[in-house]
Amino acid sequence: MRFLIFVLLFFPCTAFAQDTPHKRTVANGEFFDASHRSEIYEKSKKNELKAVGYTLIFPGFGNYYAQQYVTGTVVGMGMVFGLTAMIFGLSTDQSDWTITGLVLGGSMYVVGGVTSYMGVQDYNTDLRRALKVADLERAPGLQVAIQF
Repeated sequence: MRFLIFVLLFFPCTAFAQDTPHKRTVANGEFFDASHRSEIYEKSKKNELKAVGYTLIFPGFGNYYAQQYVTGTVVGMGMVFGLTAMIFGLSTDQSDWTITGLVLGGSMYVVGGVTSYMGVQDYNTDLRRALKVADLERAPGLQVAIQF
C-alpha cells in the first residue's frame, strides 16, 4: 500500500520535471511549416508494392496494411472459402469443387492486389490533403472560385 501511495504521489511529479526532447525547434517559430509537414508525410506514407507483397502472402493482408479492414476481411474470407472448396474437391474427387476453389482463390489474389494497391494510393492522397503538402492535386468535384 505504501508503494502505491509513493508511486501515485511522485510519478506525476517526475513526468512534469522531465525535459521534453521530442519537441521540434523551428527557426521561424512555426511548428507545422511546409518542410515539417512534408517530413511527416514522408514518414507516414505507405508503399503500394508493400501492400501487393502482403497480398501475395495471403489475400486480405494488403488491404489491412492499406487500412481497408472490411475489404480485407471479405477478401480473406473469400480465399478461405476458395481453399476449403479446393481441398474438399480434391479429397472427394469432385472436379467442380476443385475448379470453383481455384477460380475463387485466384480471383481473391487479383481482387486483393488491386484493391490494396488502390487503397494505398487513396491513403497517401488523403494524407497529403490532410497535411496540405505542396504537390497536392485538386479534390474531385466542382471547383468554385470567386475573385473580386
